[in-house]
Amino acid sequence: MLETSADALIETLSTLAARQREHRTHTADRLTHVLDSALLPANLTDMALYYRAKAHRDLGRSTASRQGMQQVAAGTTRLAPAEASSTLPALAATSPPPWPPPRTSAGPDASTASSAESGEERGPNASPCRR
Repeated sequence: MLETSADALIETLSTLAARQREHRTHTADRLTHVLDSALLPANLTDMALYYRAKAHRDLGRSTASRQGMQQVAAGTTRLAPAEASSTLPALAATSPPPWPPPRTSAGPDASTASSAESGEERGPNASPCRR
């Protein structure tokens, strides 16, 4: 049971030290327990939020991860500007596409089909040997 700020700090640091060896669910649960205690100062709270959001991301919980990163980015600690400029756009880019995908009436892209039929290769990884 966390009773003091020192207890919360010890739990946070030991969780972060062990996060590479234990399952991310355990890491997220331990950090949630620390955050729920409200015993950490703001800068350490943001650190705990950040690592809990990373654990959620690793577990495939994109909504929880995004919410955690948004909390960090909205804060006033040193982590906030870094998160706002780096992690949040990456999380938005990795959001799953809508399912089912939209139907198209044209079928495959015409330019891809014509280049495949003609034997042409395009792009930076095109083989120079195949002409």
